[in-house]
Amino acid sequence: MTGRAQRQAAVGEVVQVMNLQSNRTIEAVAVAPGRALAGPAAQAMRTPSARSLQFAAR
Repeated sequence: MTGRAQRQAAVGEVVQVMNLQSNRTIEAVAVAPGRALAGPAAQAMRTPSARSLQFAAR
């Protein structure tokens, strides 16, 4: 799919990408300049700060 990022993002950051054919916006992860990955595979590419971290209660 061809899309346009709604903002600049560093590798591993979550970014909103608009599909230029359908005008729908999806969440993706920046993987290289001009490239983003969406779907389940994108979860593994997120930076640790972008993931929801869970901690055990004390």
